[in-house]
Amino acid sequence: MEHQITNEHQVNNIEVMFPKKCNGDEEAGITTNFSPMDMHSQAFSDSLSRREANSKLLLQWIKDNFVRGVDFGTINITGKGAKDSLYKSGAEKICGLMSLVARYPNIHLYEEAVIKGNDIKVIILKCELHTHQDFIVGEGVGARRVEQDYGDINKSIKMAEKSALVDATLKVATLSHLFTQDLETMFAKDDDNSKQQEPPVQKTKTSETVDNKSNGNGSKRITSATYNHLIKSAKAKGLIYADIKKMAIERYAVMPEHLREAEGKSFINEIKTS
Repeated sequence: MEHQITNEHQVNNIEVMFPKKCNGDEEAGITTNFSPMDMHSQAFSDSLSRREANSKLLLQWIKDNFVRGVDFGTINITGKGAKDSLYKSGAEKICGLMSLVARYPNIHLYEEAVIKGNDIKVIILKCELHTHQDFIVGEGVGARRVEQDYGDINKSIKMAEKSALVDATLKVATLSHLFTQDLETMFAKDDDNSKQQEPPVQKTKTSETVDNKSNGNGSKRITSATYNHLIKSAKAKGLIYADIKKMAIERYAVMPEHLREAEGKSFINEIKTS
């Protein structure tokens, strides 16, 4: 068999052997620099119809199988209304359905830097989605400032991995119109499940007094006092920050520290009476 092989080609890092009679890509039936716009019109039409049908099936599968608060959530973006946000678990479900494996080709650079004791301030990871034949069908990028996790490199790497995975999944499944990036990565002070976040920055006395006078309906941002009361009330019930965060997102579609004052007080009463 070996004497029949006359040349080797690399196709997306996959070694392809051509028999002796195949002396080039054209003879082997492979077109280089191929554009879908060069396809025969009927073949192109069939391809579009197939992709459209598959896309509808994927969207229906997501609708039937995704759990709000687990696979995705909703965030209210100022000036843009509300939009669903894809979580890591949702991205993993989609990749599993499509038989794609996530790989991070540059993560070893940060591992080596940590071992050498280098001062890492920002982590930027690339995610590649591979088929089982090792073809790369999608890519994404995720970044994280280490200071967001109070110097916890391991946490920062995991958050960057998550962002990159979600980014790659949204692209490969063309779901950007349906989801935005993972909700948790949109907040600079997102913390791990066992660490309490910093309370909101308290306004100056003069500013807050004016705010209170002009906002008697409790629509202003939660104060430090109310936030701390919320945390203490939760701890008294045996809850950790992860529990509070999940409840706040499910009930108000925001992180605990982004609640309104009235929402914070209502949340406290709910926790106390639960």
